[in-house]
Amino acid sequence: MKTPRLLLPFLVLLLRAAVFAQGVFPPPSAPTVPLMKSLDQIEPRTPISSLPFTINAPGSYYLTKNLQFSDASGNAITIASSDVTLDLGGFTLSSTAAVTGSAIATTAVSGLKIFNGSISGNTTVAITGTEPNRTWTVTAGGFAIGVNSFAEGTQVHDLVIRGCRNNALVASNKSVVERVNAISCGQSGIVATGGSVSGCTSSGNAFQGIFAANGTVTNSTANSNGLGGIDGIGMTVSSCTAVSNGGAGISADNGSVSRCTFSSNAGRAGIYARYGSVDNCSAFLNKGDGIYVQEGLATGCTARDNGSIGIAGNSATVTGCTANKNFHSGIQVNGGVVAQCTASGNSTDTTTVDKQISVDASSQRIACVPALE
Repeated sequence: MKTPRLLLPFLVLLLRAAVFAQGVFPPPSAPTVPLMKSLDQIEPRTPISSLPFTINAPGSYYLTKNLQFSDASGNAITIASSDVTLDLGGFTLSSTAAVTGSAIATTAVSGLKIFNGSISGNTTVAITGTEPNRTWTVTAGGFAIGVNSFAEGTQVHDLVIRGCRNNALVASNKSVVERVNAISCGQSGIVATGGSVSGCTSSGNAFQGIFAANGTVTNSTANSNGLGGIDGIGMTVSSCTAVSNGGAGISADNGSVSRCTFSSNAGRAGIYARYGSVDNCSAFLNKGDGIYVQEGLATGCTARDNGSIGIAGNSATVTGCTANKNFHSGIQVNGGVVAQCTASGNSTDTTTVDKQISVDASSQRIACVPALE
């Protein structure tokens, strides 16, 4: 097909415009100044390459390498200013056995962030024997406390803290503790007051795994701690697990416990709750009661294969619960209400009067279903 004669002049003009519009471009030259800011320009950072180190001014600080502290007294790092960020950079703060101070101690008021690394003392906790004669033997050495902060609102996350003489971590009012692993300390793993603990693990400590007061504990685990798994006053505990602790899996005063699992704990109960609520929890293979509630509420819970009563209470309300194959009664409440519950296969101990659901004369039993034996 031929191009019409009338269109040829227009096509020639378009081709010429396209050729001459491009011209000749010289090669680009290197920029005379950086096109992007460095991290230090965005947030100036101060390196920490030796110990002891005291932070006296607000700002961002970071470890440059693994550091070991050997002074018999004092702290490895002291934070004496508010509004400080301390990044351990994935490195480890360690101590010699003679150290008695803390790895990180604060005298600041607020605004602290501590994260991303490990703290290692020299304390060992040996767990020997079997229940009921299991013991936690402490050989103390090194850091007293891993992180010791009384500053309001301290944020601590992504740390592994092990082998401290006393506690792995102490955090005060409104602190946020996330993804901290506390291991083999001479006292408690994590001690938090009025703040939140989430995604944490505390194991092999001689006292409690996690002690919390007037705060929240969520998605956390406490294993093989000497005095108990999770302990506290006025706390809200949810989606947690406590296994093989020397005391109760959880002991809670004036709080609430929900969607938790407690097994093989050696204290009076897997869950020991006073003046609060326990809902949708499971307790099994604990040495004492599965769940004990005093002047509180247990609802939607399951207790099985526990060494004493499945679900016990004093002036308590127990509703919608199930108790199976516990050594004594399935559910036993004194001075309270048991409603819409199921119990089966309980009381291998033939001295128990009521093998399934037991209530005293001042209690009420409504729509409970003890299984036939």
